[in-house]
Amino acid sequence: MTKKYSVLYAEDEDNVRSNYVMYLHKYFNVVYEASDGEEALDLYRNKTPDIVILDITMPLIDGLEVAHTIRKNDLKTPIIILSAHSDEKKLLKAVKLQLLDYLIKPIERAELEEVISSAKKRILEDRPDASQKNVLMLKNGHRWDKTTSILYQKDKIIALKKSEAKLFGFFIEKHNQVLEPLEIHDFLRGEKEVKYNYTSIRNLISGLRKKLPKEMIENIYGQGYLFKL
Repeated sequence: MTKKYSVLYAEDEDNVRSNYVMYLHKYFNVVYEASDGEEALDLYRNKTPDIVILDITMPLIDGLEVAHTIRKNDLKTPIIILSAHSDEKKLLKAVKLQLLDYLIKPIERAELEEVISSAKKRILEDRPDASQKNVLMLKNGHRWDKTTSILYQKDKIIALKKSEAKLFGFFIEKHNQVLEPLEIHDFLRGEKEVKYNYTSIRNLISGLRKKLPKEMIENIYGQGYLFKL
């Protein structure tokens, strides 16, 4: 459901934290754990998790104060507060922090799963593609996933051959630079001893061009090719 996202979970009770961390690993690629508020803030600043889950009662800095500090510069990251008590004053204070939710312990797993799902939707609403940190937005609704080397046009996958995907990734890396055909050849061959063949390079680029907006790859006469984002 949310494997591609990361979560920060802060809880001072070791056994409780250990159980929740094990549970959260079912839904998140990365789980950062903190045992107090200071550690939670350090992890938030250094790791920039997608979602933050904070126990309200923690040493050094409590969960609400951690959330307050985060909200000074970040109004987007979903924050979930966990509490053993329904304290009216704390609830009123929490309202001002634009929390995703305020859950009272003990928390049913189904309830937590529902809140995690809501957090994912919030991320997608606030950061439709930027939430996928390795996705690069291009012209005409195209986007390139650097992790999977997949090219999309809106929600449709553009089928690229292995060599085309490798070349496209190279163009992305070297965008706004004129690339000579020999330079492209040297990159594509890697460690293999392959004789330079201008025709094969030209044909490969021609095939890639047919799958992209026309202005994306420009032929610079007598020099090579220019890829423009």
